[in-house]
Amino acid sequence: NYRSHTLDAFLDKMKETSPEENERKPPNECNSAWVEISRQLNRQPDNSATLLCIGPLTNLADWLDNEVSSDLLSLKLNKIIILGGNHPSSRMSNVEFNFSLDPIAAHCVLSKSIFKEKLYLISTGGVCDYDALIQTLGQQRLDGFIKKSKISSENSNQSFFLPTLLQFDTGAFCLSCDPVSAFVASNPKRCQWEHLPVQVDSSTGLVFAATTNTDTKISIATRIDLEGYFDWICTLLPDG
Repeated sequence: NYRSHTLDAFLDKMKETSPEENERKPPNECNSAWVEISRQLNRQPDNSATLLCIGPLTNLADWLDNEVSSDLLSLKLNKIIILGGNHPSSRMSNVEFNFSLDPIAAHCVLSKSIFKEKLYLISTGGVCDYDALIQTLGQQRLDGFIKKSKISSENSNQSFFLPTLLQFDTGAFCLSCDPVSAFVASNPKRCQWEHLPVQVDSSTGLVFAATTNTDTKISIATRIDLEGYFDWICTLLPDG
């Protein structure tokens, strides 16, 4: 259900003058993602669920902009964990991938004041540090993990998603963004967090520090417990 926001479409939406026509209507019924999300949320106790976003924030921006879906998210969610965005103190020349695909959506989501205390941002540049993983674990132990995951994937009668995912990301083997995000969501106390007021450039998706400290702060994961991450991910492999 990915569709990129455009500035024209965003401005047109802001110019709507007939709120009665759109009042209390859920998101487009064709949005199968919302159908599934709402079904799952309605089964959960209030303020208990975690929404993990590992791609562009297009759908989430739409849901937060709709009164019905926004009310349900506000009621049921305890955390919104977002994979994406640079750390505001970094001097990046390139914007992080997910935020670059729909910068207006990223801007909208991180600007929703009522949700900011529930937002947790995974800064991939700091968290997915392959060199730090090698330094922590040692190359020999890491090589053993790589060999094990390949054998598990090749010899099993089942299709194991995790080994396949890990082997696909050859640039940062076993420290891929998606499993790191799952680890952060499952083990928030094993992460290092900063609490900063930030903004997102709606034209580029670049995250930068807010100009005033009066803005609500969001939590940004900057480091994970690499030893704990390695042990956790090994338990997910067959015979882990």
